[in-house]
This record gives sequence, C-alpha cells and structure tokens, in this order.
Amino acid sequence: LVHQTMEGVLEVFDILTEKITRLDQELLKIAHQDKDARLLMTAQGIGPITALTYKAEIFDPSRFPNSRTVGAYLGMTPMQYSSGETHKQGRISKCGSMELRSLLTEAGVVILTRTQKWSKLKAWGLKLMRKKGLKKASLAVGRKLAVIMHRMLLEQKEFVWGKAPEKAA
Repeated sequence: LVHQTMEGVLEVFDILTEKITRLDQELLKIAHQDKDARLLMTAQGIGPITALTYKAEIFDPSRFPNSRTVGAYLGMTPMQYSSGETHKQGRISKCGSMELRSLLTEAGVVILTRTQKWSKLKAWGLKLMRKKGLKKASLAVGRKLAVIMHRMLLEQKEFVWGKAPEKAA
C-alpha cells in the first residue's frame, strides 16, 4: 500500500515538474519578445520574472512625476513622523505590491552577494551593508534599483554599470 501511494505521488510530481518546465519556457519566451522586459533585464539582478512583474505593476512609467516616487509607490521608503520639533523615520511603509517588493529585495541580495561585475550601485550597497547589514542594504539596493529601472523605461536606455575607480598606486 505504501509503495503504491509513493508511486502515485512520484507520478504527480513528474507531471507537475513537466508543467512547470513548460510554463518557465513560455515565460522566458514572453520576456525575450517584450522590448521593455529585455531592456530591464540588462540591469544587475533582474531576470525575466522580476522584469515582467515590474512592467505589469508600473504599467505606464510616465504616470509618476519623478523616478523617486516609484520607491514610495512600492512601499520601500521609510514612513515619516513629524510633529513640531520631532522628526522620525520609521520602518518601510509596505504599501504597494508585496510580490514586486520581495522580488526587488531579492535582486538587491543578488547584487550584493552574487554579482561579480563592479557597478556604482553595488559599491553603494556594499558600503551600506557594512553599516546596516545585508537585510536593510538589500532593501535599499532594491529601492534604488526600482528607481533606476523606472528611469530606464522612460529614457529607453540600458543599465549603466559605470567605471570602477582607479586604484591608487
């Protein structure tokens, strides 16, 4: 009886794996056919799922007055409390899409930990990581990446890596 049950579970697992593989291939095909998704994938840490989710969530980049407001729209900026002489920053607001916020944070982790190529964004994130830790730095890099991606869509330009600073002799 246990043997038959395990065979049934393994058959279902094989069917699911096959369907997931086909859906992955379909998603890759959609991402590579879409001009904006291809443009967004030139950025560090951005793959097809993040690019398509970002494009779907932002929809029309011109609806934002400036690129910095995208971070607030996605809930990746700290809440503000001001009263008379008191000015405090709280935790992130967590407004907007939780899925896109987590994808961008994961892209921040990839930039900080896996990407080998130098960029201004990575250098800034690593400096922040030494002060605040990986969790806060990856969220900050993800927010900055969202702002950069918005500007990329508006200007239709690829991600600018920048030049590594010259080593002092």
